[in-house]
Amino acid sequence: MKKFSNIVYEEIGKVARITFNRPDVRNALNLELLGDVIQVVEHLQTSDKIRALIVTGTADVFSGGADVDYLENDLCKQSPTEIYKVLTEYYGKAALSLRKLPFPVIAAINGPAVGAAFDFSLNCDFRVASKSASMGSIWVRISTIPALGGMFLLPRIVGYGRAAEMIFSGDILSADEAYRIGLVNHVYEDSELQEKTLALATRLAKKAPGAVKIAKNGLNRGLDGTFSGEVDYAVYMQSICLAMEDCVEGIRAFKEKREPKFLDK
Repeated sequence: MKKFSNIVYEEIGKVARITFNRPDVRNALNLELLGDVIQVVEHLQTSDKIRALIVTGTADVFSGGADVDYLENDLCKQSPTEIYKVLTEYYGKAALSLRKLPFPVIAAINGPAVGAAFDFSLNCDFRVASKSASMGSIWVRISTIPALGGMFLLPRIVGYGRAAEMIFSGDILSADEAYRIGLVNHVYEDSELQEKTLALATRLAKKAPGAVKIAKNGLNRGLDGTFSGEVDYAVYMQSICLAMEDCVEGIRAFKEKREPKFLDK
């Protein structure tokens, strides 16, 4: 992979990491940064090596959201049709592409994550945070709405009532409050966030990749599907899982009380 101007991309074993890298503007999400993310994710879609992805920010900021200077001086002056095209091709595509990856995606929130960046984190499979992190759906503060899946995903993560209050108020939550309501899975000391997240991602990357891919697809389907439809899907896909070599290895390892050696495919 080439070097990027707005992100840092790394591969550590079977784990990839994208770090937003515009510290002078609090890692604001401009079109160039989003284009870099899209390019990396497209590469990861066909990777036969990577089994987990971490998304984080440089220094002590995850991201302050969209680049407000760009919004004020450029995007807001365009027609609704032109704005729709930009939002779809960059912001929407970058966020939604994370859900399509066939392996776990973890947002490591290392500081403020608000607005578009907050929605971006919701498109990850789950979130972990440093103690000093904060996050919020602040869109209403500039008379906009959560446009990258926040209105759909947030109620499903924290419940309708809490989501409604967060979206209507634009309030920012501390890491501890986010953990209390189930918005983040773990809160780590600031100095340990990256190390702990990498260890977690590495552990997930060791699981059977075929089963993880099917499970992630099933979780995403479950957001839209009916219960009976998803049971039918699960039963069908379970028949595929049980016929995999990895399943036989997993059963043997479980019975022998050892770590399984899954095929890397």
